This record gives sequence, structure tokens and C-alpha cells, in this order.
Amino acid sequence: MKITQIRNATVIIEYGGKRFLVDPMLGAKGSFAPFPMTGNKLRNPLVELPMPVAEILQGIDAVIITHTHLDHIDPTALEIMDKRLPVFVQDNKDASFMRKHCFTNVSILGEDTRFGDVQMTKTPGKHGTFPMILLAGHTCGIIFRNDKEQTLYLAGDTIWYHGVETTLDKYSPEVILINAGGNKFKGFRPVIMHEKDVLEVHRHMPKSILVATHLEGVNHNTVTRKELCKFAETNDFSDKLLIPDDGQTISL
Repeated sequence: MKITQIRNATVIIEYGGKRFLVDPMLGAKGSFAPFPMTGNKLRNPLVELPMPVAEILQGIDAVIITHTHLDHIDPTALEIMDKRLPVFVQDNKDASFMRKHCFTNVSILGEDTRFGDVQMTKTPGKHGTFPMILLAGHTCGIIFRNDKEQTLYLAGDTIWYHGVETTLDKYSPEVILINAGGNKFKGFRPVIMHEKDVLEVHRHMPKSILVATHLEGVNHNTVTRKELCKFAETNDFSDKLLIPDDGQTISL
């Protein structure tokens, strides 16, 4: 497999002969408003794309939307993506959202969703703790399996909790893609994993390779690549953690 970090949670996953675009946020730097209750007024995204949009979209076989927050699918992506592309979403609500924006080939992920030779299984996520989770809403992760590939777990926007632990125990993924930016709002706990949550994943699956994404892209990120790298070194798991820069491709 190959994982290309684009920006924030936007990645391209090449797996089982297919090229998946995950959570496309494709607008220019500063193209939409800051998220509130963050202590800053920085417009999103915080950084430009590392390559032209046409290059990102070239050869894409399918799009995966883990949930429909702005930093996972923005107005630019909704406008410019080919409306005929296969799109995979977590539930009926998100399917209706995509169809409302004229996408014609929308499928809901399940226990055994097939796309070519790739088997995808929707997994649970917990987008923060009470009461923030009431505002953050539902999200999902995905297990990717193929006879010629290692098992990949895209955890999505989730904190470390029993649902993630259960997924790890059930599927034993060799590669785990973690949204690790510690995104949070003033007065609340993070709504996605931060350094200590990443460590919990490692402790539970010490032989797996962890790949960190969802860093430094939007104004409620709190964990930087440098901080996460230093934390991994301090806690002796830097050999199992990859932190790609925007535009970087990792082969596994």
C-alpha cells in the first residue's frame, strides 16, 4: 500500500489496486472561516495544498467521506470532484448530503463492502466526550483488507476508547492511520486523538506501524508534528510511528 499525506485528514490511499481519496478538503488556504471556541481567528485551511488539485484528483477510483465536517469535505471538493465517482459514506444522513450535492454513485459502508478486490468494513468512532460529542456527531473508521496487502485500519476522527480497542483486537491491523492532531475547543477535551491516545494505540498493538495524519491543517489542531515526534521519542515508540509531511508518500 501507499499512503500520501495531502493536508489535514485528506490522504490518498493506494490499496489493493485501487486509489482512494479520503476526506477531501481541497480549498485554498483560508478559504473558510475559523472554527469557533479555539482561542484564535485563523482561517481554514491553515496551509496551502502541497500540489495542484488536478494532480490530487488524477487517477482517483473512489472517494471516502468518514463524516461531513468542513475539514473533511469542504465546498471546493463538493464543487470540483467528478460527480460520477464512487463515494463511500458512513450512513444515510451522509449519503443524502452527498446526493444533495449531485453525486450519483453513493454507497453506505457496512460490514462487508467490496470495491474491486478491496474489502472495507466500517468501524465505530467516538468524536470526543460528553457533552462535545453531542455537537461533533457521528463519525467512522474503516478496515481495509486484501489478500496481497497488510490489513489497514483508518481510525478516523475518534478518541481512544473501547470501540477502538475492540477494533484492534478483532482485526489486528498491521498498519494504523491515526487522526492525531488533538483537535479541541476551549473548555472541552479533545475530539480526536492526541499524543497520549497515540501511545495507547501503540501499547495495544506494539508491532503495528502507526501513521499520523490530521496535523497542522485547521485552527483547532493542538498537536504539531514536532511535538508528536518528540513525544514518540521520549516514550520509545518512534520506530513504529511515521509522521508524513504534506505531499509525502509512504510505501508499506
